Amino acid sequence: MNAKPNVLFIICDDLNNAIQGLGRQPCAPAPNLQKLMSRSVTFTNSQNNCPICLPSRDCLFSGLYPHHTGSLNLWDNWQWVMPLNTTQKQTRYHGQHVLRESTLLPEHLKAAGYDTFGVGKLLHQGLFIKPEIWTQYGEGPNYGPWLFDAQTGESCGHPRNRKLVNSPAISKYIERYAGIDHFFIDDDRLRYPFEMDFGSTDEYYKASDQIDVYYDNKKSKRFHYVSETDRDLLPDENDTQWAVNKLQEKHDKPFFLGVGYMKPHTPMIVPPSFIEQFPLDEIQLPEKIENDIADCVRTMVDHRPYGFAVYQSLIENGTQQYKRWLQAYLACVAYIDHQVGLLSTLWRTVPIETTRL
Repeated sequence: MNAKPNVLFIICDDLNNAIQGLGRQPCAPAPNLQKLMSRSVTFTNSQNNCPICLPSRDCLFSGLYPHHTGSLNLWDNWQWVMPLNTTQKQTRYHGQHVLRESTLLPEHLKAAGYDTFGVGKLLHQGLFIKPEIWTQYGEGPNYGPWLFDAQTGESCGHPRNRKLVNSPAISKYIERYAGIDHFFIDDDRLRYPFEMDFGSTDEYYKASDQIDVYYDNKKSKRFHYVSETDRDLLPDENDTQWAVNKLQEKHDKPFFLGVGYMKPHTPMIVPPSFIEQFPLDEIQLPEKIENDIADCVRTMVDHRPYGFAVYQSLIENGTQQYKRWLQAYLACVAYIDHQVGLLSTLWRTVPIETTRL
């Protein structure tokens, strides 16, 4: 037996406990994730050190608290310390040298004799953070396919969701935080209107005289979509294929394989077969607790971050719209469960004593 087991590490972006059996409503059947849970240690009372994508991942891979590293928000780049226009006053996080000089998980394993492979969204910035710690890295984080206005060439959301993007709740947020929130707001508009898109691929990814569809935000190639049987692979599907190919290779050294899935992060767009698993008339709305944030930190109560504006926008547009949003989230959970199933099925062909998942 190899004294150093191979390690398959899977992480999903914005996946909460909306999995059947965990006590949340609504929830999605997730047989592959549930099968893994039945064979695993499951933490049912785990806490997030920082409820924001970039710093939470920095924390996970470094083992260091955000308040020790200075990685606190979505726009920090800890490769170097630089002025950040995150508020009306420029700020500078001097603590970020701690992250630069720390040993990240793949870096530790590589020093111990492992080959380290990664694909998708592991660290928020993908391969661009300490690229030398990876033996090989596939495609990095990709929220696409991306929609662009056919006339202006600018990134855009789908026309069907303009009522959400232009809702009173979003307008109030932009009016209040323009010049302060430099991540979600660009002058007087949302920087990422596609965040409000949700539904099935056949609704969103057919090019038209209004929109062009590209695989990524760099417009490296157009996304081909005619039908579900005649289309390009979605980013998460490509990541699964890359990881499957890596698992099927012959390895002379123990390896760490990290797979970072984007879904169920917005835009929540997946093949129609996953949407159809959750009929709208069967969607159960979650319980709404009045004054739910009254006992939260004052910053959250007083300032109501961007996510609150998105939620309010959905509520303003009626129950049916809110149900469609929940339907899309559950479909994304089912979609990711399918991807995990493809990986874990192949993983089980490797002798269990030589592996860790």
